[in-house]
Amino acid sequence: MSHSLAFADKEYETLLEEQRNMASGPRLELLQKHGEAERKLLINIVWPVKQSFKGLILEKEIVTLTGAKAYIDVFDETVFFGLEAEGYTVHAGNITRAV
Repeated sequence: MSHSLAFADKEYETLLEEQRNMASGPRLELLQKHGEAERKLLINIVWPVKQSFKGLILEKEIVTLTGAKAYIDVFDETVFFGLEAEGYTVHAGNITRAV
């Protein structure tokens, strides 16, 4: 692993810990389950572009057009842009249809 990616890995761990400390409820549960896909997304895709994780929110809660709550793996509040490490199929099993 290059020096830059090793640094990015350390920064990711710091970001994840900070966000876990600020989170509660379903968001905290999702942050506790943050895995290799999310880590790779941040380190291999986001880091080379931004060289920073500033302005990122992990597992950002949103309300969909149908009114359901959903969580975006990574949300960059500096450009109002969200990224998902996995597609809809992976998340579909977690969807509840509350009336």
